[in-house]
Amino acid sequence: LNTICNRTSGVGDWLDSYAYDGYRITSWNKLQKKYGKPWDIGDVIGVCIDLEEQTIEYFLNGETLGIAFKNIPIGPNITYFPSVTFSNTQKCYVNVGQFKFKYDYKNNDGT
Repeated sequence: LNTICNRTSGVGDWLDSYAYDGYRITSWNKLQKKYGKPWDIGDVIGVCIDLEEQTIEYFLNGETLGIAFKNIPIGPNITYFPSVTFSNTQKCYVNVGQFKFKYDYKNNDGT
């Protein structure tokens, strides 16, 4: 893995990196495409990586934005790390499970 984030390259700018940008309303995986809805101050963004279905799905305030990426690589030596990049005026709080989630994820069967 050799993904480098700097002032000109961030999450989603590489083939092994995936992102949702609610400011520009796009998803990124080397190339961008229109996706999702705009976020605003106080919104909660969620992400689900489904390794069985090989998909990445984002959520805005508990509501799905749909599948953003399909056929993501899985297998030996493939690892995913949560990360965030910002413009210079943006900020966020990141919860990777250390606190109860504000919105629960519902599986396809409704549980």
